[in-house]
Parts: sequence; C-alpha cells; structure tokens
Amino acid sequence: MSVTLDTNALLASMAELNSLTKLALTDTDYAHSLINSASKFIEGYTKRTLKEATYTSEKYDGNGSYYLYLKQYPISSITSIHRWDTSNNVSYGTYTANSDYLYDGNRGWIYLREGFQIGVQNYQITYKAGYAALPYDVRQACALYCSWMDMVRDKAGLNSESIGGYSYSLANKDASAVPKEIFSILNKYVRLDIE
Repeated sequence: MSVTLDTNALLASMAELNSLTKLALTDTDYAHSLINSASKFIEGYTKRTLKEATYTSEKYDGNGSYYLYLKQYPISSITSIHRWDTSNNVSYGTYTANSDYLYDGNRGWIYLREGFQIGVQNYQITYKAGYAALPYDVRQACALYCSWMDMVRDKAGLNSESIGGYSYSLANKDASAVPKEIFSILNKYVRLDIE
C-alpha cells in the first residue's frame, strides 16, 4: 500500500521536499509520510488549515457583536450566511454580501450590519479560506520540520550520544525539541482566539 499526500499537505511532492532541503530522498512513501506528519504538526501549532479549502455550513455562536471571526482565513469568498432558530431548527434569515455584511479576508472577520444575535450555533457559514498558493515560508517550515524528523527518526528516545567531538541528546520528539527556526516562521500564522 502506497502512502499518498493528504489533502492538507503543505508540500506538493518529494521533489519539492528535496529541493527545499539538503535531503535526497528516494522513497516516495517515506517522503509523503514526513510531509503529512509535518503538515499536521503545523496545522496543530497554527490552530488553522493553511491550504485553501471550502467549509460548508460551519456553525458559530452569535456573540452579540457586529464582528465574527471565522475559524479559517484568509477568506477567499463567502457563499452564504444563515441565521438559525436553533430551538425550532429552521432558517431565521439569510444575508447578502455588501448590503447585509462585509468581510476582511486577510483578518478573517465578518461585519454584520445588524450584529450577530447571541445564541448557540445559531449561524451557519459556507466559505472558502486558506492560501491557494501557499506562502514560501510556510512551505519552508514544512520542509525544515520534515528534515528534522528525518534526522531524529533513529534517535527517538535517545538521551545521550557521544562520538569524539560530536554529541547529541534527545529525550523525545516533542515540540520542545523542534528547532526554534520553525516556530519563528510559523508564529505569524498562528490563529488568535478572538471572541
């Protein structure tokens, strides 16, 4: 069984991984596993999906504000916004772009002229968000993480190793062991929890 790239993979191929690093991988399954793992780590760290996707009827709680921050951004387009009467499970209203609401794609918020009525999952929003063309630094962070995983794959659990002037210590492959350079790149992509 061959390993395929997940739909959220942040690198397109083993060739791209090799070109962004000093790796010279020839095992496609192994390369795809690295890319998939790195992509999942990056999504977990940034608390968002970076690759463009469509989100259908994503539910949000009305917060009583004029602004609602979506879970994913940058927003490419909004297909629909519906307010629901959650107690009777019926549509309470549909909104029209530019007359009822505006949105800031880069910041990921929607401004609703009447405000978002307080409620539990009383808004359903269908939209497209993420990067159609992933930024170079995100791809680079993914490649660096893959390179790091390749380096430590045989050393997982190693506490100490010394050979001549070379020494290496690694308790496990947790986030504290990940090179700081990767976090420096990713920090600007972390989704802020704004209510």
